[in-house]
Amino acid sequence: MTVRDNNALEIPVGVALFRSGIARKLTLLVLLFSSIITLIGTFFQLYMDYRYDVNRVSVRFEEIRSTHLESIIHQLWLTDTASVLLLMEGILRLPDIHYLEIVRPNAPTLTVGELGVNVIERNFPLRYSYRDKSIDLGLLRIQANLSAIYQRLMDKLLIILVTQAVKTFLVSTFILLLFYYLVGRHLIAIAEHSRVVSLEESFTPIRLNRRLPSGGPDELDRLVESLNQTSAGYFALLTELSTTNHALQQEIKERETAERALQNYRDHLEEMIRIRSGELIVAKERADAASQSKSLFLANMSHELRTPINAILGFAQFIARDPDVTPKQKEYLDIIFNSGAHLLDIINEILDLAKIESGRMVVEYTDIDLSGMLHDLINMMRVRAEAKGLDLRIDQSSSFPRYVRTDCAKLRQIIINIIGNAIKFTSHGEVVVKLCLQGVHKRLLLFEITDSGVGIASENLERIQLPFVQLDQSGGTGLGLSISRQLIALLGGEMRIASELGKGSTFSFSIAFESVVNPESESPRLQSNGEVIRIDNAWEYRILIVEDQWENRLLLQTLLENHHFQLRVAVDGREGVRIFQEWHPHLVLMDRRMPVLDGLSAVKEIRALPEGREVPIIAVTAHTFSNERMEMLEAGCDDFLAKPFSEGELFDMMKKYLPLSIIGQERISCVVATEEALDAALLGKLPISLLRELNDSLIRLDLMQITALIQRVKAMDKGLGKTLEGFGERFEFMPIRKAIQVIVGEK
Repeated sequence: MTVRDNNALEIPVGVALFRSGIARKLTLLVLLFSSIITLIGTFFQLYMDYRYDVNRVSVRFEEIRSTHLESIIHQLWLTDTASVLLLMEGILRLPDIHYLEIVRPNAPTLTVGELGVNVIERNFPLRYSYRDKSIDLGLLRIQANLSAIYQRLMDKLLIILVTQAVKTFLVSTFILLLFYYLVGRHLIAIAEHSRVVSLEESFTPIRLNRRLPSGGPDELDRLVESLNQTSAGYFALLTELSTTNHALQQEIKERETAERALQNYRDHLEEMIRIRSGELIVAKERADAASQSKSLFLANMSHELRTPINAILGFAQFIARDPDVTPKQKEYLDIIFNSGAHLLDIINEILDLAKIESGRMVVEYTDIDLSGMLHDLINMMRVRAEAKGLDLRIDQSSSFPRYVRTDCAKLRQIIINIIGNAIKFTSHGEVVVKLCLQGVHKRLLLFEITDSGVGIASENLERIQLPFVQLDQSGGTGLGLSISRQLIALLGGEMRIASELGKGSTFSFSIAFESVVNPESESPRLQSNGEVIRIDNAWEYRILIVEDQWENRLLLQTLLENHHFQLRVAVDGREGVRIFQEWHPHLVLMDRRMPVLDGLSAVKEIRALPEGREVPIIAVTAHTFSNERMEMLEAGCDDFLAKPFSEGELFDMMKKYLPLSIIGQERISCVVATEEALDAALLGKLPISLLRELNDSLIRLDLMQITALIQRVKAMDKGLGKTLEGFGERFEFMPIRKAIQVIVGEK
């Protein structure tokens, strides 16, 4: 019997069956299922046989115990070793027994046979009863070999597997032939009919070559009927599909034409993007190079401008203190000093603006005493205000926290710039500063500086915030407000200006801040600090100056020699390291930018020396950018003194690291103030309710309420009221709070 394959070739039925996927799967499933059942049954039978053989060995052990054990015990009691061995050899001849061993105390072990691997072992104690006593004669160990059992099981397994394999093969073959006759050949005929169907020929229904089943149509008949219906519908759709196909082909051609046009346009766009990207990369590289050049220019400009100004201001200040200077010469020196200071202010403003524009200005957060700082600034600028007959004051309704965390230096610069402008353009009246909290969570400090000056026209409100813009010719660079506006933005706020010509202006700005409960350090306060007249113990200390600029080196030498310090001078870092090793100074004043070996490398080499680890090193340089300052500190410097510097700043810095005995004449400088204590006993006679009310106002920093309560105290005790007024005018509220807490705690 044969069938046709896909190439219309006659092939045997067996090959057709083998190629049939369903037949192969059915055969494999029958084989697999039969094999699994055969294996399960085989292994169960083998397990039962194994259990039977093992039980048989156990019975053998019991027979030995019942028939031979007493004889062995008796012969051992008689110490007849030969008889014992004969008995053991007799046991060894029993089926499956291959080794016996008698372990005796204080006597040699008796053994017959050989030890095995696959064994069952049984131990029998040998005890002899004598006069109602049990005497231990040893231990009999018997081993039965299981190898013979395993061999029998393997032979049986082989016979069962071969028999079952033949049976499974015959059953599978019969099922396969039966499946082919009933199902497979008809499925092949259906597949052959479907293969030769052509779209160009008319529809021919499928007919199976078999007799109709007596019980009516079966599954194959229903399958053929379904296929014939599907084929009829398929041929019915040919005409419609042909028409639709023609229309689709036409549409595809049109779309291909449009896609080619789009592809050409996309290629053109990609080329334009590549060109533009290349231009942007080149522009970015140029911008980066320009930014780098600008940064380098700023650093060099700062150094080159500050270095000569340091010498000008330093020597002018030094010569002005000479008792032989005539009044006319002192006037000239004052002009030189003031002009140099003004030039330094202009340079600082230009460099600050450049640093902001180049992105090198960073925020340095510190804990500050806001009320103390504001009080210091008002006192400092009140001199300029009073010289013009102006009243500079803080609005008594101001309410703000005393301790905050922000950038003290930048906030101070903003306030000085805006108050300075207000004083500059106000000829009569007052300048009022007011503070309050702003924002949903009160996280913004709002400053308002109001003056009664000339005012600003509305069209100029935006212009005056631009760099180098001045509305009159009153002097200055026109950078103050522009720098202030950008510093305010850097601190997370913004500046607003409200003004009316002839009536004055209000400059308001807000900055972000963090509240501080227990400040680690406070901002610098203005306090009286003397001009240095002499230093009694200066001769005890060796100071090394490392500076390449002759004029700055001479200034430092002059200032220090005037007080009789021991001095050595180096003109570059390499010479400075050599002198340090030879002379062992107590303190080093180190410039940064020098030939041969710069200050950074010199500091690192000194710190690497055993004697250089603890010696204070102060960087004295015109490189004042924050990153340059950090580089000096990270290299090993203990502190940083920016050029130009005053004599007082130099000796204040040195006193931090050397116990100098300085005798001075009082002047105003920036150091940390200490608060005067208030005797709690003075407040003891005041009502407890008044003290608590005053304490609450001090916590809130409600200046208007504090002033009103102090007036009530003054009405009760005039002397105590004046004392509290003095503390209030200096914004020193902590001594009052501490004294109140003592009294309230006692009561």
